[in-house]
Amino acid sequence: MSDCKENLTFKKNLLKLLKSKKMSQTALAEKIGVTRAAVNSWLINNRQPKISQIYAIANLFNITIDELLTGKKTENKSIRDTLGLSENAIENIKSLQECENNTFKSPLSIFNFIVSNPEFATTMTDISAHVLEVENFFRSCCFYLTSEYKHEEDIKSHEVLKRFQQRTKFEMYQMNEILTKFFLKGIGEMMNEDTKNFEETLKDLEK
Repeated sequence: MSDCKENLTFKKNLLKLLKSKKMSQTALAEKIGVTRAAVNSWLINNRQPKISQIYAIANLFNITIDELLTGKKTENKSIRDTLGLSENAIENIKSLQECENNTFKSPLSIFNFIVSNPEFATTMTDISAHVLEVENFFRSCCFYLTSEYKHEEDIKSHEVLKRFQQRTKFEMYQMNEILTKFFLKGIGEMMNEDTKNFEETLKDLEK
């Protein structure tokens, strides 16, 4: 969904909420700590509020953020409980909305596009598998170095460390290849989508 469509959906949902609660724009502004002009810009100019303001509006009307932005009702669980994300991860995602950006695509919209990619889960699973390989190899090295079966003629500790470093470097290379391929493909698809939308807009203007 484009940013424009998201804004229109948000506007429609907010107007519906205000009407159902018989709440004025001024009252809404006072309750969430913004100016009436800000609320007016969301409803008239189709601007979307900051993520902190979206949270405030959702809490005020006792609905989820997803319901506020899309109109779809979801089970009212916190992001942390639903996704298992850490506090820092959630804060970093929220901060994307606050980033000033003069480009066509905002950091949050790029993040959303990447995470929405059907290959995202598979890619993360592949990365996890390589991390697990490093962890298992590390445990094997530790077991060998502390094993009662280790003999003097066997490889020395520094050689074990060298092998571990080589294995880690190999797995890191594999992960880099996977991520590079995924992100380049994802960004390419996003740019192609933008180009297609731009071409369709030009065609509409020429009619």
